[in-house]
Amino acid sequence: PATLDHYDRILLVYSASGQHLFPVLAKALPDLDVRAGLAKYIARPWALDFLSNAIDLGGDPDSVTELLADLKTRIPPTERDKLNTAVIRQLLARGHFALADNLARPLHGKGEGSIDHIAMNTATSDPRLAQLAWNFVNGDAIEAALDPSDRLSVRVSSEKTGMVAERMTLLAPGAYQFTQAVGYEPGAPRAKLQWLVRCLNGASSSVIWQQALPVTPGQTTYRSAITVPRSCEAQNWQLIATADETQFASVANISDLELVRQ
Repeated sequence: PATLDHYDRILLVYSASGQHLFPVLAKALPDLDVRAGLAKYIARPWALDFLSNAIDLGGDPDSVTELLADLKTRIPPTERDKLNTAVIRQLLARGHFALADNLARPLHGKGEGSIDHIAMNTATSDPRLAQLAWNFVNGDAIEAALDPSDRLSVRVSSEKTGMVAERMTLLAPGAYQFTQAVGYEPGAPRAKLQWLVRCLNGASSSVIWQQALPVTPGQTTYRSAITVPRSCEAQNWQLIATADETQFASVANISDLELVRQ
């Protein structure tokens, strides 16, 4: 307790001292007394800053997530969401997929907002889920945005190719059926769409499924078989678009994504 009180006084006066003190504190988190003592300071800005970076600073992931669970009712909801997201991001980056899943799952219910669903909607693109949410690219050459009906509208500048959407999933091994609807507006240049799904294994990754979608007028529904290998704890999904060589941007719409285990 005296040591933590000393840390508190230093950090309140000189917050930059965290760069020296936080790594030491992070490595001490497996100690139950240290975790219990930190509860006294949870309202301090330095404590929230520390917890947001504890794993990056060398903290034991199990200890960090246990501390968050112990303190969850004492942290204001807005700060708790930011803290959870920061920790989820660090856990996923280090391959602690089960811990990240446990932390992310309570953020949504079992419906279309569940992290088990592949659908593109407001819930599954919630930034609180970190990499487990759909991230849509918006830049000078590529624009991707959900409309009110949960349809992703894609716009790609002439002759450009790039990723328009990306997400990580934590699917159980097995066979799945993937359904999607792809549509094109009459008279507009059509962007070519391609899916790549990679299995994430530590620092390496391998493609387990890919699909180049036909450029067909109107709207077409496609159903495909995807198999997740036993050794594949996490999967990275990327949707890539390529524009025609025309004067105007190429466009495409994609909606009604569904992934059902067989």
